[in-house]
Amino acid sequence: MKIFRTSQIHTEETYARKTYFQIILLALAAHLSFIVIFAFLSFWELCIYNIISVCFYIAMSQIVKHGFYRVAVSLVHLEVCIFVSVTYLLLGSNTGIELYLIAISSLVYFCPFDHKWIPYLFSCGELLLFLLLKVYFSSSGIYPPLSQSVLTGLNVYNICASFIIILFAAFASNVSASVTKKKLEDQNESLSSLANYDQLTGLLSRHCFLDKLGDYKHQTIILAMGDIDDFKIINDTYGHHCGDYVLKTVASIMKNCCIGFSYICRWGGEEFLFLFHSLSFDEACLKVSELCEGVDRFTFIYEGKPFHVTITFGVCERTDGEDFSNLIKRVDKRLYLGKANGKNRVVIQDEL
Repeated sequence: MKIFRTSQIHTEETYARKTYFQIILLALAAHLSFIVIFAFLSFWELCIYNIISVCFYIAMSQIVKHGFYRVAVSLVHLEVCIFVSVTYLLLGSNTGIELYLIAISSLVYFCPFDHKWIPYLFSCGELLLFLLLKVYFSSSGIYPPLSQSVLTGLNVYNICASFIIILFAAFASNVSASVTKKKLEDQNESLSSLANYDQLTGLLSRHCFLDKLGDYKHQTIILAMGDIDDFKIINDTYGHHCGDYVLKTVASIMKNCCIGFSYICRWGGEEFLFLFHSLSFDEACLKVSELCEGVDRFTFIYEGKPFHVTITFGVCERTDGEDFSNLIKRVDKRLYLGKANGKNRVVIQDEL
């Protein structure tokens, strides 16, 4: 039986950490490449800046490792804005460096904030900075003008790098959607399990069992109802935890004995209801008798104390056209006929 699991949360946490690590690795690769590029062009101030950025992203990897995603994401967006602004002002407007503001905006999906508007605030800020740089700053930078071939090379590189970031965002978003879909499917399956199965015993719930009955509306079926004898005495003597242990153990014996040709539900308390759908009445009665004897023979041990449990059954075959509520009443009547006549028995008729 499935319930909501911490493993689902762990999967999401692992995926988030992996995604943020990948973003940091992309940034590290970009800044390492810029160290080489700017060293080749003898732009030593930008070299030093990118060396500092590499150290910064190594620190960010540790912050992500410890789960401080909001801090890391906020600082990464800030660093990109500073890097673009500094490089734009030094080299001018013809290098394509401002495209990283567009690229980083595509990662807005991965902002781990409770308020959904915060990521869009980042994007608006980056768009505003992009427009500010393009409109209010001249095409030439503080550094001497670069040759056309260098500008073309930087443009091509920055366009390709920005495109890779956007592709990564698209790919990671698709993976994230798949993870979310799987999570929803698991949750739906968990909810279905909670609705259809008794949480203590793993047997069908009453609601699910009645649905199963509806599938056999036009077929001959055999119904059996079992009730653990003197269950209140077990609870009073050994405690309710022992009672739970008995219920789970009896349910396990039932499943092992009747697997493949019956549905079993915990009808309520210590009562169990069986639907035999592929056995004759005599075969079902024999199977229930074996189950009754099996429970009687089983030695229960709780906190080192051995004891025995018995169970009483009533068994009925559905007559033509009989509604299920009447069938359940008849099998319940036979069960309590057995209770009134010694318990630990199987009653298959209305009179003893």
